[in-house]
Amino acid sequence: MMRDLSRAVVLDPGSDTLKAGFAGEDFPSVVCPSLVCKGALPPDVSDALFSVLDAEDVDFDSSSSEHSNSPCDIHLEVPIEHGLIADWEAMVDMLELTFKDRLAVDPKDHPILITESPVNPAYLREKLTEIMFETFGTPGLYVKDTSVLSLFSVGLDNGIVVESGHASTYTSVVHDGVVLRNTIPKTFYSGNDVTKYVMRMLSKKSECKDGNDIIAVAKAVKESICFVSEDFSADLKLAQSMDIYERLFDLPNGKQISLNLERMFAGECLFRPEIFGCNCPGLHRQVGRTLNLANPDIRRSVCQNVVLSGGNTLFPGLSVRLQMELNRLIPCSYGVKVLEYPDKQHYAAWIGGSKMASSDDMLTRWISKEDYECHGAAIVNKKCTLSN
Repeated sequence: MMRDLSRAVVLDPGSDTLKAGFAGEDFPSVVCPSLVCKGALPPDVSDALFSVLDAEDVDFDSSSSEHSNSPCDIHLEVPIEHGLIADWEAMVDMLELTFKDRLAVDPKDHPILITESPVNPAYLREKLTEIMFETFGTPGLYVKDTSVLSLFSVGLDNGIVVESGHASTYTSVVHDGVVLRNTIPKTFYSGNDVTKYVMRMLSKKSECKDGNDIIAVAKAVKESICFVSEDFSADLKLAQSMDIYERLFDLPNGKQISLNLERMFAGECLFRPEIFGCNCPGLHRQVGRTLNLANPDIRRSVCQNVVLSGGNTLFPGLSVRLQMELNRLIPCSYGVKVLEYPDKQHYAAWIGGSKMASSDDMLTRWISKEDYECHGAAIVNKKCTLSN
């Protein structure tokens, strides 16, 4: 049945941005905020609002009273929190918007591959399956975790995935194309925490206090001029004694700010979360814990493919620093190797999904409408192999 259908749609819904497109493409054709506009808003105004959000890559905190107390009874909702679907009504609205307005497709004509968190519980997968078949009438569905897809994006099915995005950070072992859930230690920091720390640093500068969206400025500073130092202590002393790392940043209000040692703190937060008050091991120690949780028989092989995924791993110097730290933590006989793919990292999970959905193997992997009607939503846990 799948052979006669149009190409598959690939969806990677995240806590901040949704990536969507068609199987076989190199990059998603749609990248937009994971937001749903609620309230009495005319269609043309709604379209304009989302156009602005898309263009400016607006960050949004769903708890913000600025939106919830809108005098026009209009507010924005975020369906996904910390990588998991938290608001199903908003999720359905976002998918409807994606299919109808952004991709201009009828989901009844396309099998759909959708990504999930590597710690997504079975009942949420079943709820998603029910919605995709009952609400959207898709003829085929496949659900796959972002860790496996991130590895698949670079042609691997064994390795350690270091995945850090806006709302979550995971380190996990993937073996023979299956993520080993027992190797995922809990983490409590993400790209959003780093952005908030940059905001705190910027708020101390008088130039940032007038006529600026401090969230947008902090995000732009983090993404454009911050970096990870190879030797933070040494570079910090150097930056304190001279302006060797100084850069000027243009603010929306026309002013400029000078940033020097602040540039290296954002990336350092990933290796020292205590900087922004998180009592968690740094990224390198998370990888060490993940490796120790894996079966000793596979540790050496997965160490040779440490793959970075997610926008929070794009700091210049991060891969070099992580390699150095892991060389200190892990026996040299393991041959640990950090692999960097800067042109793919931000969209790694979507790219992996695009490759998987367009492969010949998928012809027998899709959950068909008949499968769903015969076995119910629980079929997702059989056909879409649950992580071990």
